[in-house]
Amino acid sequence: MGTRPALPGRRIDERELLSYYSCLRTQYQPARVQVLLIGEAPPPATEWPPPFFYAPNLGPYDQLFRAVAAALYPRMDPSRKTLVLEQLRSDGIWLLDAVELPIEGKRRSDHQRAIDTERSRLLKRCLNAAPSKGAIICHALVYDRAANALREGGLHLLHTAAIPFPSRRWPSHQARFHDEVRRAVSLARTECS
Repeated sequence: MGTRPALPGRRIDERELLSYYSCLRTQYQPARVQVLLIGEAPPPATEWPPPFFYAPNLGPYDQLFRAVAAALYPRMDPSRKTLVLEQLRSDGIWLLDAVELPIEGKRRSDHQRAIDTERSRLLKRCLNAAPSKGAIICHALVYDRAANALREGGLHLLHTAAIPFPSRRWPSHQARFHDEVRRAVSLARTECS
């Protein structure tokens, strides 16, 4: 994919976005997924290249990436994003989003509807990833809307309560996110030892 700006008023084509996300995500897919992280959706795609967890440059929409890096690799510099992504891959940790494209609309109901619509596809994608140790849902709304269906479908979740999204506006959410993700990954390591 080239690095060209989106034209003013031009929406980025959905197929183009899916291809971009898939290419980057596949680049960092572990040979064997041990722990699957589940996010909500990619950030808004208003420019090219669009921001994304697996995009090489750290940007303002990388709250989830920063929080995962702080939780799992507190001694690594998150601004060296590709090194952190390589470490995630090496450790068998991979992220999928509940909704593959950015969610249109800012209302909570828009997000609920998007997650509900994609729930069965999310289960299939998670099972195809075949995490050997389990999964962590990194967003409370996704947990609320999809956790039961994922469990019932055979996905082992490494936590029993929602983990809040690590928003910069809520420092307590960041601290809780770090603690809960560390705990879940630690549980995964001890369960399968």
